[in-house]
Amino acid sequence: MIFSVIDDKLTCYDGGVVLFGCGSTGAYAKRVLDRFEKNVICFVDNDQEQWGTYRLGIPVRTLKEMLSILEEDENIVIQITSECSDDIEKQLLDMGVSDKRIISYGEFEQRMLDLSRYLYLQKDGVTIDDSVFTAELDSYNSYRKGHTAKAIMRHNLCGLSENILINSAAKTGNTTLISSLERAGISCYQGRQGYFTKIWDFLPLKGEKIKMILGVREPFSQLLSMIFHMQSNFWDQTAYWEKGGDVQKIFDDVIDQEIRNNKVIPYYDREKNAAHQTRFVEKHFAEAVENIFHIDVYDYLFDCERGYSIIRHENVELFIFQLEQLSQLDKVLGEFLNIEDFVLYSDNIGDLQWYKKYYREARKNIKIDRELLNEVYSDKYMSHFYSEKQIAGFRGKWEKNLC
Repeated sequence: MIFSVIDDKLTCYDGGVVLFGCGSTGAYAKRVLDRFEKNVICFVDNDQEQWGTYRLGIPVRTLKEMLSILEEDENIVIQITSECSDDIEKQLLDMGVSDKRIISYGEFEQRMLDLSRYLYLQKDGVTIDDSVFTAELDSYNSYRKGHTAKAIMRHNLCGLSENILINSAAKTGNTTLISSLERAGISCYQGRQGYFTKIWDFLPLKGEKIKMILGVREPFSQLLSMIFHMQSNFWDQTAYWEKGGDVQKIFDDVIDQEIRNNKVIPYYDREKNAAHQTRFVEKHFAEAVENIFHIDVYDYLFDCERGYSIIRHENVELFIFQLEQLSQLDKVLGEFLNIEDFVLYSDNIGDLQWYKKYYREARKNIKIDRELLNEVYSDKYMSHFYSEKQIAGFRGKWEKNLC
């Protein structure tokens, strides 16, 4: 007997489905169910500010409206698309909804995992019968781990035509881009600085058309942001944070490492964090762009005024942008990625983090060597990706910090 995983995992939605939770998981579920032509009637959410709005072309209904919809057709089910699944399930039961009409978030995740594995095997021409199903799938996917596995699964399930790769260096907008795509229900692959060569071996992208996104950023802002966001890579938190550590000392040591290329940082676990020894964006170009995709970004003109350019090379389209202008690029990014009404949601902003007080103080008081700043602002990286006017603006920003 041929085991029809598609029927087995999706038949429960045949009578129509209401998605409870209109966040990123809800958007993902909507795209998957649309692909398999299931009738997604609406979203429902406990956030009253969402009521009356639209997500991915369908309305977000009130709880009262949801109950009316369920009364109209006993075949309609509620799919919980929130990690608060237990609380929502209890809420629905208290409202009188039958447990037979509620599908938990955990059950949805398992259904999608099984379905994704099945589709991969089917794509590779593997015939699956019910006696070998589980063993075949576990063997096939045993090497896929972490976010890479999640991205592969979601991309496959949604039937997306675009292979989107976020391949920026640290602190150049990765989290904002990934979060914004997830809220739109879009899966993407992630390049990770220092590890991309290893990750690339696991991505199913070789020979495929790829839309890659890469950010650049003013170096001193990037460095200071990394020191706070990625603290464990730079200092012993007990000794230097909880006891009022000297941020200036850490900043100077990291500059020695990252700009002056001196190789000793006293508070830096080099063995544990060996992949993080080179952090600046231009060093990421060589490892994750030129070596893999044979694109030298310096061979192509960059439009500093628009804040982005698009490079086309063989099977790759590369969207390269200034982080400083990212918030203005919703529309052009949406056009590049073929996503209607794409919205960028600012995420992982230093001024919004728990350490914001110390981060602001550091930006205000950190001391930067004037000669070093002049050297950095005169190099190929800055002159290629930023105009003289923009560089002058950066100089003005740091003027009070120079020594």
